[in-house]
Amino acid sequence: MLSYSRIIAELVLYAKDDADLMIEFGWLERVPEAANRKELKQ
Repeated sequence: MLSYSRIIAELVLYAKDDADLMIEFGWLERVPEAANRKELKQ
């Protein structure tokens, strides 16, 4: 049980690092965009 707790703690740190990188590069704050249907139609 202790090893699972340690692994979960490590995963949380990795996730925080990833989130920090996404915020730094502006990927996390970008609003999802819909595809331009006029361009898809051509």
